[in-house]
Amino acid sequence: MSLPRVAGAVVLCAALVGVGTVPAQADDLSSGSWYYDRGHVQDAHDAGYTGQGVTIAVIDTQIDTDVPTLRKANVEVAPHTPCYAPDGSALPPRSTDPATAAHATDVASLIAGTGAADAAQLPIRGVAPGAKVLFYAVGGSITDDHTFECLDAAGKNQAGAPLAQAIDAAVAAHADIVTISQGTVVDGDITDALVRAYVHGVIVVAALPNDTFAHDADLLWPVGANGVVAVQAFDQDGNIAATDLGWKKTPSTSEHVKIAAPGLGILQQGAGGSWDVQQLRGNTAMSAAVTSGFLAVLKSKYPKATGNQLLQTIIRNTGNSHHEPEWARDFGYGAISLTFMLKDDPRAYPDVNPFFETAHPSGLPLPNLEQLTKAGGAIASPAPSARPSTAATAPAAAQGRDDGAWMPWAIGGAAALVLLVGAGAAILVSASSRRRRQAASAAERSEGATDVAYVDEGVSR
Repeated sequence: MSLPRVAGAVVLCAALVGVGTVPAQADDLSSGSWYYDRGHVQDAHDAGYTGQGVTIAVIDTQIDTDVPTLRKANVEVAPHTPCYAPDGSALPPRSTDPATAAHATDVASLIAGTGAADAAQLPIRGVAPGAKVLFYAVGGSITDDHTFECLDAAGKNQAGAPLAQAIDAAVAAHADIVTISQGTVVDGDITDALVRAYVHGVIVVAALPNDTFAHDADLLWPVGANGVVAVQAFDQDGNIAATDLGWKKTPSTSEHVKIAAPGLGILQQGAGGSWDVQQLRGNTAMSAAVTSGFLAVLKSKYPKATGNQLLQTIIRNTGNSHHEPEWARDFGYGAISLTFMLKDDPRAYPDVNPFFETAHPSGLPLPNLEQLTKAGGAIASPAPSARPSTAATAPAAAQGRDDGAWMPWAIGGAAALVLLVGAGAAILVSASSRRRRQAASAAERSEGATDVAYVDEGVSR
């Protein structure tokens, strides 16, 4: 069952270069490796788990693989892009201009970067340097409202078809994971491509919009689609991505968030028109990259685990403890924890995508179970239910939760963690989007935030 194809600009979900970035002085750039250090990534690599044997497809804008950390990385760039410039000339998949290539270069670097650096520069280290990255460039000119258009040779916007084609190409190339930081309006081509990916056991990771006021994830594909791992970003102090309203910043919460990962205040290459400059940047695209890399590292330890089983593991091992799944609008099922994921054999869990909802009688959200079964896929068994939550009445530290399940990535100290509380903060893993909307209280949708102190370096959510 195909949806009608809807015309619309392709939106870059993560912040564009120069938008939502965090400039830093030279003396504090060293803090930009916190995702690697506090995530104990080197420990996983030293144990022999680097993402080896795993293929990650990255769908993004143009890339420059000549930055130091990518020069010897295992990145294979598709030779053609479906997008054309307004003058009808074909856009190449590579660019040496940081203004157009920094975004994709950031994403690839966080996944597969070797850590090589030029003199007087700091290393940018990928979390899964042993993985193979297949790169597909989709996206062309930047418009004033920060959307990306992928034009055909005649200058007509191609809507979601190029993204769908890239997903199909990744599946055909035997990718295990696809990570996407772009989107368009609800689109039948992308929905059909997601079905084909799911049937082949491919995990699809997507970055949530940074500005939840500008882009409704309900209408943004593929991050709002059924079964997709929609990723939130947080910084080293545990603050999630926020929307700047001018007079205040509001946490970018969403009923679509599935997991949260480091994505703010990250060291990256290229700024001010030069690749020689390093800068701290942040957006949800980086958190999606880290999530994809962590999944690859997990699969390199448990190569026989299915993609669905990897996802079952990720939601039970957020923070620094093993626990039953809980969901909230800020961190989703919690802050990703590579350390605890690696301790938990995914093969013990059902081969069921915990993010694929089947309960809604109208057939929504899309893709739905009918589409999946017609294509040859199946939901093997019910997804596990979440542990009951009392988040409506007290901060986490006062609820009797295991402290280990809520401690943040910050090392010691009492940094503030934004926790939106309200009735029904925990939901069934397979609950429908409508149920999520009903469970989110009016207070949770507005400003009802409670500070929760950090305890030590294992993130806790």
